[in-house]
Amino acid sequence: MVYEEYALSKINNLLKDENALKNIKEIKEHLIKEKSTLDFRLKSVSDKNRASVNNGLQELDDSQKYVKRLKKKITEMTKLSQESTKSIERYDVIKKITKLQTIMEQTTGIYEKIVQFGDLVDNVTAMIDTEFENNQNDTLATGVPQLLMIHHQLTVARDFSEQCDVLGQISTDDVQTHLPRIFRNLESAITKFNQLFQLITNDLLELLTTKNYSLIIRFFKILEFEEKEDLKIQAIRTIVCLREKELEASKIRKISDSDSDIDVSLRNSTNNSHKRTSKIKDRLLKIKNTEEQQESANLQNKTTLSSGAVHLEEEEYNTPSDKALAEEILNGTITSRVYPRNYKKLFLDYLSEEIDLVFKRCWDHFEQEEQNTFAILNGLDWINGELFGIKRIFPLYCPAALPIFHIYFQVYYKNLNKIFTDLVNSEPETSMILNILDFDKEFFKFLNKELECSKEEIDGATSLLGDTAKQQLLDDYLNLILQKMQEWINNLEQSEFEIFKERKQPPQSDSENLLYLDSTKTCFQMFTQQVEVAADSGQVKILLGVVESFCKLLIDRQNKWILLINSEVNHWLDFTHQLENNPVLATMNKQEQAEYIAKNNSTDAPKLATPCSGGLIEYLIAVANDQMKAADYAVAISTKFGELVSKSNSRIINDHIEGTLDGFASVAKTNTNGLLRIIFDDLVIPYKEIFSKSWYTGNQAHQIRDTLNEYLTDISDQMNPYVFSTFIENVIEKTILQYLNALKYAHHFKTKNGKFVDKLQDDASIFFKMFCEHVSPEDLQTVVSDKFKFLEYFLELCVYPVSDIPTIWTSLLTKFHDCPMLLLGAILKCRKDVDSSASKQIMSQCLAIKTERSKQMAAEIDIGPTFLSDFNLN
Repeated sequence: MVYEEYALSKINNLLKDENALKNIKEIKEHLIKEKSTLDFRLKSVSDKNRASVNNGLQELDDSQKYVKRLKKKITEMTKLSQESTKSIERYDVIKKITKLQTIMEQTTGIYEKIVQFGDLVDNVTAMIDTEFENNQNDTLATGVPQLLMIHHQLTVARDFSEQCDVLGQISTDDVQTHLPRIFRNLESAITKFNQLFQLITNDLLELLTTKNYSLIIRFFKILEFEEKEDLKIQAIRTIVCLREKELEASKIRKISDSDSDIDVSLRNSTNNSHKRTSKIKDRLLKIKNTEEQQESANLQNKTTLSSGAVHLEEEEYNTPSDKALAEEILNGTITSRVYPRNYKKLFLDYLSEEIDLVFKRCWDHFEQEEQNTFAILNGLDWINGELFGIKRIFPLYCPAALPIFHIYFQVYYKNLNKIFTDLVNSEPETSMILNILDFDKEFFKFLNKELECSKEEIDGATSLLGDTAKQQLLDDYLNLILQKMQEWINNLEQSEFEIFKERKQPPQSDSENLLYLDSTKTCFQMFTQQVEVAADSGQVKILLGVVESFCKLLIDRQNKWILLINSEVNHWLDFTHQLENNPVLATMNKQEQAEYIAKNNSTDAPKLATPCSGGLIEYLIAVANDQMKAADYAVAISTKFGELVSKSNSRIINDHIEGTLDGFASVAKTNTNGLLRIIFDDLVIPYKEIFSKSWYTGNQAHQIRDTLNEYLTDISDQMNPYVFSTFIENVIEKTILQYLNALKYAHHFKTKNGKFVDKLQDDASIFFKMFCEHVSPEDLQTVVSDKFKFLEYFLELCVYPVSDIPTIWTSLLTKFHDCPMLLLGAILKCRKDVDSSASKQIMSQCLAIKTERSKQMAAEIDIGPTFLSDFNLN
């Protein structure tokens, strides 16, 4: 029904279109194909579900048949049991006699074993003594050929001793008195065997080196046997204990049946006992079923290796009574040992003790004999060799269930951790910190790459120091490096700043005659050296930290340079002005000037500037050049060491270096600004006369040109070309701005007979030609012509009819959008034909034009400020 409704709906939708009737044939074919697809999918799903149902029914039928067969066999077994009991006359008597006979046979067996026990122990002791005599405490000498025989006979003796001990506890006092005499020599044999066991444990790695695989196999077979027997007896003892508790609870329940509170408590206890019994029985079955299940149990309990054999949960393991154990011995449930012997724990203790001793001797050697504990870092190569053998060879000869590498690694890691912790606590130098970190990195690289250790085998460890201590060590290293670098930079700054202020010697010149100071090269030699050391350490965090720290120091150094340069330029100008105002000072040498100034400053007269050393211009050029070298050095470091790390870390290095480049540019800009201040301070007098009466007949432009040309000629030969290209542009802009700044004196323009026009055009021509000599041909348009274009607008604003000013202003803003209204106001003030009323009207009109122009340019984000934005009337 649902399918039919879907089909009708589909057809209805297809026939809604006006052209549907024309395409009825195509629609029909489409529907047939879709139906065929749906039928196929439906059939596939149906077949799959039908098969699943059939399988389920078949399994259900098989289960019913199996249950019926099982029920039938149980009925037959019950019937046979009843028939057997009834068919035998006096069955109970025969059963008791059989039990009595069993006891008599056990008694006889015990007696015979007691008689033979002394010989058995003596034989075991003799075999052990023979091994000690032959190998003289060196198991490598003979390979201990009797090891399995010794262990077997000693195990038989110990099993019998433990069983008799339990049986003796429920016997008469006389028996209990005599038993210790019988077994008095056994303890000595056990002690000797344990000593032999310890010797073999200590020599395991040497046995591996000498390829004495036979002894290794026999040793681990004993260890495997002991662990299995311990697990077995632990499980049996737990079951016996729980069974005792159940019987005891049952008796109490019968006696105190009327007490409801106790009854509830005992029921809960019994239920819990049943649950625990069930769990222990399941575990015991797993132990007895297959060796593979035993191995799985060992692996699951690997976390207990440090404390010896596998332990059951506290609530599952309790000590049964001697009576209960004796019954199990007599019933044949316990046929071997009665108590766990924990040879696994003994093995771990001996192993740890031996390896601890080896590491202690190693440490003592370097501490006492070499008098250098850090030299131990070069004396631990043997560890890798031993771990390689333990990982690759030991598993071939020891049980698969024994995590032998994990066992050894735990002990090695514990000792290495102690050594490295002691080294770190010794407050090592930076080089030693790197050695520690390098050893740590290489050690785990060896584990992960060469040995291919899993996380479980090495307990997920990633550092011999531990992650927290390693992080702290990295931080300590960075702090030490930062402290050292801070000291180096402070010493360097103290030296270079003193040289800059005293200027006793001129700066050095390179092969291209460019001035420079040694301090920048020295600074980056320090930087490069520390970055290389950090990179060689293989610790990315250290590399990034050193780059970041040094970049911060560079930025701090840049800021100090800026303050010093401005201070020295101010000092230079103050002292220069002082010499101009005090002709007497100009006739003195530096020593005489200092004495004169000191004497004058001791009075109430205005303080004089202290003497200033010469050569500031050359030093400003040198420092500006150094900033270009510094930028090149920084970029080279970023490129070189960025290639050694990942892309993300390379980006971090690049970002830190980029942060210093702006600072180098700022220092260079401060130097060129200082040069501009010094240069144009020499030109104050001729600039004051611009637009004055004397200007029309004077040679102020020639004076300015000659002075600028002299400075530029000297500077261009000594300054980095890139810095000079920026500097000359600043000089051009400053020349024009200072020229316009003469408007502040409000000299009226003399436009009669074209005097103003001719003089302005002459000045512009003089400056233009001079600057063209110092600018490369490819930069003439942007650096010179475009800037001098403003003087054309300036001339028009100064002499054109007042009515044309808005038009000229509109055209000017297309080139110099940020031309200040202050400049226009100063021009109008100097024009004789513009009164205050007309000036206000023009200013208002031009301000509206500029506002509108600003709105139009708001979306043009690439347009930056022009040099006219710096204009002011100061």
